[in-house]
Amino acid sequence: MAELFPPARGTAGRGLSRRQSLRWLLGSAAMTGVGVKAAGGWLSAGPGWMGPVSVPPLPLLLLLFTAVAADIGLLILLLGLQRVFAAAPRLEPLAAHEPLPSSTLTVVIPAYNEAGNIAACVQAVLASDPPCDRWSLMVVDDDSSDATVQLANAAAAASGAPPERFALLQAGPRPSGEHWVGKNWDCSCAAERLGSDWLLFVDADVRLHPSTLRRALRQAERDQAD
Repeated sequence: MAELFPPARGTAGRGLSRRQSLRWLLGSAAMTGVGVKAAGGWLSAGPGWMGPVSVPPLPLLLLLFTAVAADIGLLILLLGLQRVFAAAPRLEPLAAHEPLPSSTLTVVIPAYNEAGNIAACVQAVLASDPPCDRWSLMVVDDDSSDATVQLANAAAAASGAPPERFALLQAGPRPSGEHWVGKNWDCSCAAERLGSDWLLFVDADVRLHPSTLRRALRQAERDQAD
């Protein structure tokens, strides 16, 4: 509710209406820089005009505050990700005519219902530059119910790689009384059967650059990553 003021009296002693009285009061306030409190905000006056100051409704203010907070949060997230990626390890480039190491490497792809990814992943791995003298690829199937196995075999056959470079292993059921989560069982089955110096586990949705295996193996040996 607006604060009410008594009618002002002119020099002739005549009473003014409340509207005239308020207009007169605002005119005086404009000259002194004073605002008059009323319901819904402050009333101010300028030369020949009076009216309420435009105040955004509360829902609009809340929406504006939420948008600003979201922008600040997104900026903080982007800055954090930039720092993480800047600190992430990177594979160093290969020197020209660098000889292949004599170690052995097996790339392992654990797969469960990866029909949409497995063919492209197998093709990319088998198209890699030779990382060492002896290397191979093993797909470990975790009892997929789709065409993962058939597509993996077809991709390997179409790659032109020698038959000994590709193998497919069925992981089989988990041991009774043991609890295995996710791809750990597939990776464990591969590790128990392989005798390579190095194992590289790759998800089926990864597409390797042709030089990745060679650069990764060289850096692992240099850093003694095992």
